[in-house]
Amino acid sequence: MDPQADMDSVEVDSGGASTASPTQPMAEKVDTCLQALERASSDNEVFAALLLVANVVQAETTDAATRKRIFDAVGFQFINRLLKAAAKPEKKESGTYRSLAVTLLGCFSTSPELAGHSQMVSKIPVLIEVIQGARASLQDEEKQTVDDAYQILVTMAMEESPRKALCCPEVISVLCGTMEGRFYGCDRAEELLLLLLHHCGQHVWRLNKPQIDSLVHKLASQFKECQDESKFQVCEVLARLLFACSSVPMEQSEWSQLVFKGVSDILMSKVAEKQRDPALRLASLMVGHFGMSWALGPGHADKKFLLLLIHMACVETRMALESPDHQYTSSKESVLVSCFSLLEQCIEYLTCGPTLDLDDRQVVQLHTAMTGAFGAVMHYLQGAQFDKSWPDQPLVVAAVRVLCVWLAEETTALKDQVYQLLPFLIKVVEKSFREVSNSKHLASVAAASTAPQSLRSFASTDLLRLLLPALCHLTAEDEPRARLVEEGGIELLGECFSYHWKRFVDGDEDGDSEIALTTLCSVFLNVTLQDAEAVQRHSTVFKELLCLLASALAHTVVKTEHLILSFNFAVLGLTLLRTLANHTDVQNLSAIKKFVGRTLDLFKASFQVTGDNVHEVCEAYQPYWADVNELWLLGIQVLSECLICIPWLPSTCLQSGYLQHIIGLLKIVVAETVEEETIIVYSALLGSVAKTEVAPQLKQMGAVDIARKFKMEELSVSLQVDPR
Repeated sequence: MDPQADMDSVEVDSGGASTASPTQPMAEKVDTCLQALERASSDNEVFAALLLVANVVQAETTDAATRKRIFDAVGFQFINRLLKAAAKPEKKESGTYRSLAVTLLGCFSTSPELAGHSQMVSKIPVLIEVIQGARASLQDEEKQTVDDAYQILVTMAMEESPRKALCCPEVISVLCGTMEGRFYGCDRAEELLLLLLHHCGQHVWRLNKPQIDSLVHKLASQFKECQDESKFQVCEVLARLLFACSSVPMEQSEWSQLVFKGVSDILMSKVAEKQRDPALRLASLMVGHFGMSWALGPGHADKKFLLLLIHMACVETRMALESPDHQYTSSKESVLVSCFSLLEQCIEYLTCGPTLDLDDRQVVQLHTAMTGAFGAVMHYLQGAQFDKSWPDQPLVVAAVRVLCVWLAEETTALKDQVYQLLPFLIKVVEKSFREVSNSKHLASVAAASTAPQSLRSFASTDLLRLLLPALCHLTAEDEPRARLVEEGGIELLGECFSYHWKRFVDGDEDGDSEIALTTLCSVFLNVTLQDAEAVQRHSTVFKELLCLLASALAHTVVKTEHLILSFNFAVLGLTLLRTLANHTDVQNLSAIKKFVGRTLDLFKASFQVTGDNVHEVCEAYQPYWADVNELWLLGIQVLSECLICIPWLPSTCLQSGYLQHIIGLLKIVVAETVEEETIIVYSALLGSVAKTEVAPQLKQMGAVDIARKFKMEELSVSLQVDPR
């Protein structure tokens, strides 16, 4: 028998099916309908029973067992027949067939295993056709079918497999067209588009750039032109779209200039808080996409608006975080995230971007405003640290993040508050580090969080990594360094070093771990140079670090592009070796001796003599010398001190050829071409060697002549010769 013929013979009538009494409880109604469905012996009876099911069952109210009973009774085969019949426009029941099929699909789609079923995916064109039909006037029952179609598509977009099928131009163009025309269901079209952009932003944008550009341009034009309440509604739509596309690289275009005009209209006018907040969010997103230069306007010369934007971010931050009303602060979370993002971008722009050419008054006003904002951030965190639930508050983490960015550039303006807050900061960044270093845990936390997605994405970062530059400044001061040590910071930083070293070895495609390792070396150098007692108290951590540095240098020293990192490893390792020299288990390790040999080779290759006998940095090192010059000077000084306390080191320097290299270089070079600070450290180094058992060999090389040529008093004293 032809299935389509069977379908054509169906009469839209509940005829022989059992009916559900209006007074029955929902569970009994469903049961009655399903029993009728299971007893049905013909298409007419099945169809009548399905009409009853559609009347009493809403997809969101059915449980898994009920959905399975419906699916087992119907399956996709009958739905396919319904849709095939609905495709015949001459049949007066075609709308009913389609409506019933969509209702059943909606019920099935709530089961994840069915939402991704190939049969369900194959219905996407039908569902899109239903949505396109919403561009005409609709009856109430037709609107319900459109609503069901959207619900199915949204549910499918939650699953990876069907989501890919929804990213095609056929779907996206309909969604964009529905939003542009403000047709029925445009809010659901926006919801679906945002969902697809959130999960597959770059893919969707790349495949559908003309359609999305057209939508965004139209919205931006409306945003610029409207001067009534709709301006603020369009502002919110644009903000939602741009946030969903946060990972999509964009270039400034005409629509970005239209948005600038719309945002500046709002923020430079006297508007209520509920109207100002969406504009701030949109401005923050535009700056995130296009950089702080967007806030300078189309001609990149509107300093007035940029300064206004930063000042508003500072004021909003203070108002929200200094409020005694915690509910008000919580209600402002999304705006605070936008303000935090603006402040981050501002700090980066002011420190790394082109000069803004601000006058002294503007500089003072800007610094005062930002200091006030970060004072409010610290005030908020001072209170939050006593709340036991702080680990579950993404706003706390977001506040710590923006504070870390500020502290990377400014640790003196509010140093007392910073010192007091440091123990809490260490707790927060430690928690963040452990979550980020365990990506599975981070993913589960993000998925389970009830915080706004914007807040989660802002807070989901390695805060310890962000705090490292600030720790470079803070560990140079006694009080914060002591607090860091007391709070277990040494152990945490040791783990952080190991984590980033592994990441560096595994690839480090973005180069971030190399920068982190360099910064960590600076932090450890501060501690080692200024608090030898702390190194002794935490000798286990520092011994492990020294051994790791020894193996790490072997990996980096062979590649010139890692020269800065190699110098950091070498100098920190030497400094630790000097501080831990009384630990024989460190001194006698063969790995440490190899490390010293590689360090000497690194130092030896630093300088060369030209044909004109000019002393200069070797060609390979020249691009990096500005970053390693001070490390080289410090390294030679530390090496000089190590010669006195490590018995095997003088002979190692001799056997490596390093001493011969220095003497040979200084013999032929024109004295005036050697910088004074270089002469000073060479004098200290050779003077230390002259106090050891290899002093005779040093004299044989011509050290006395060198002492006189460069008037090296320290070396002359050690050699017991007159420097003149």
